[in-house]
Amino acid sequence: MAESGPQKNLENPPGDSGQVAQDTSKRFVLLNQLESKGAAESWLGWHQQWNMYVLIVKRNEDSFSASLGLRLQRWMELPLHPNLLPCLAALVTSDGTAIILPHESGQSLDHWMVEDHELPERLEFACRICDALLHLHKHGLTHGSLDARHCLVQETGPILIGLENEPLENDAQSDLAALVEMLPALLRTADGLPPALVDWLEALPGKAAEELGTIRDSLANTFQKHTGEPLPEIQRPERLVALTENVHALALQERKKIGPALSALGNAQQVMPDDPETIYNRSMMAWRYGQITDLEALERINHIRMKDSSD
Repeated sequence: MAESGPQKNLENPPGDSGQVAQDTSKRFVLLNQLESKGAAESWLGWHQQWNMYVLIVKRNEDSFSASLGLRLQRWMELPLHPNLLPCLAALVTSDGTAIILPHESGQSLDHWMVEDHELPERLEFACRICDALLHLHKHGLTHGSLDARHCLVQETGPILIGLENEPLENDAQSDLAALVEMLPALLRTADGLPPALVDWLEALPGKAAEELGTIRDSLANTFQKHTGEPLPEIQRPERLVALTENVHALALQERKKIGPALSALGNAQQVMPDDPETIYNRSMMAWRYGQITDLEALERINHIRMKDSSD
């Protein structure tokens, strides 16, 4: 029995037409080119195993290096975060690399910033971006190309995309500098900025030792002063969380990262304890790598199948 990736109901899923991204398993079908910039091309693609749309970023081999390979490996193994777009796979192809990301829709943050949004919403978005950067830095990664064009706005807030550049020495400071440069435009409403916030922003560039966490705390405190409430928890649809964790787990399994893959499936089952897809994938993976017997795996799968058919 083979693992079944998360399904996405589509009226007209793509067929076998299109080019395949130089991948010997023929999993990724290229559909439409979205952008071409320097050494990179962005394509809308289709993952034939997971039955879902993906974003495929192809790079020519001149842009590949050992440090980029290490960076991509760390990115693929990064625990999921609601404000970061995960890297599902990175393939070395005959003409370079192909990076596989979930295909997400939404508005670019640089367009969102010029619209009429109130200060609390802008403060919350700034905090979410800080949270995403802190998550990257905690796991030994930096973004390296942070600007508003690399943030996608969805109902749950901004999602950072990108990580386009290779890591540089002290690149966390580069992330911090880019954030400080972005903040005035991100926080400015149609009525301008409160004087206290203006003074705080003007002082930031001169504070070389200012930590990202300190900036985040200041933004969160300002949010609470304006609203009387702490920052709300991000509420993501349970099915979306489970689907994303399943895809992440299967991607990790392909690279033989079984411990992190099982942890991802455990996260999915915490959110949706009776999700048949999660239980099937988790049971099969645990059996395949000797953590449970075949009888235990079948018992778990049959139990959830019986429960699902009776609902």
